[in-house]
Amino acid sequence: MRKVFLAILAAGISLFSPAAAWAQAANACDVNKDGSVNVVDVQVAINNYLNCSTTPFQTFVSQVITGVLNSCPVSTGIHTVSLSWTASTTSGVTYNVYRAMTSGGYNYTTPLNSTPISGTSFTDCSVTLGQTYYYVVRAVDGSGDQSVNTNEPTVTIPSS
Repeated sequence: MRKVFLAILAAGISLFSPAAAWAQAANACDVNKDGSVNVVDVQVAINNYLNCSTTPFQTFVSQVITGVLNSCPVSTGIHTVSLSWTASTTSGVTYNVYRAMTSGGYNYTTPLNSTPISGTSFTDCSVTLGQTYYYVVRAVDGSGDQSVNTNEPTVTIPSS
């Protein structure tokens, strides 16, 4: 078995959340939570759609555009979790991303990605409102051997 070495995986994690999770006026179209509905929110919504490519994300883009031009037509948004990590020091590896609902990784059995990822980022498009998730990434070598889990960032999805 060949060991695969990782360098600080899952170091960056961000949550693009169009719902109100902070102590400011709730506006589901204020995707980046800067207090203003503008072209930046449209860009974040489009980026989420491009990463997730599902009808709800496509619909939400048009709702955010409407929010910029008029008033926001929705009260809750669509959430994604964007993960990124530093590449392995071992050449030729790919990556698997795992998610659990409890800490400790005991149920990190099936990767979220259907095929190993060659890059160093992944967007989780299937999160649930109010749920807490724990993520790990493993490098996979050419023989299919996986590294140990990375550190385990925690993300709590807003409840609206």
